[in-house]
Amino acid sequence: MSEGEVVGFYAARPASDGWHLDHLYVHPRFQNRGIGGAVLQTIFREADAMGVPIFVGALKGGASNRFYQRHGVSKSAEGECDIYYVRL
Repeated sequence: MSEGEVVGFYAARPASDGWHLDHLYVHPRFQNRGIGGAVLQTIFREADAMGVPIFVGALKGGASNRFYQRHGVSKSAEGECDIYYVRL
C-alpha cells in the first residue's frame, strides 16, 4: 500500500514440487520503484528457508520475462502462450 492505496498483489502457493508464484502484479503507476523486486526477494527468502524451488510463468513477449530473468530465475520450458521459469 502507498498512502492507503493498494499498489499490487501476489499469489504464491506451496505445492509438492516447491512454491508456485501464480501472480505478481504491480499497478503501472507504481512500477519501476522496486516494489515487485522487494516482494520477489521476500518470496525467495521464504522459499530458501524451506529449501524449495519457485516456479513462475509469464506471458510470451511480456515485460515480466525480463523482470524475472533480472531476478535470477531460469527458463525451464515454453508453451504456446507462456514461458515458464524456475528458481532453484
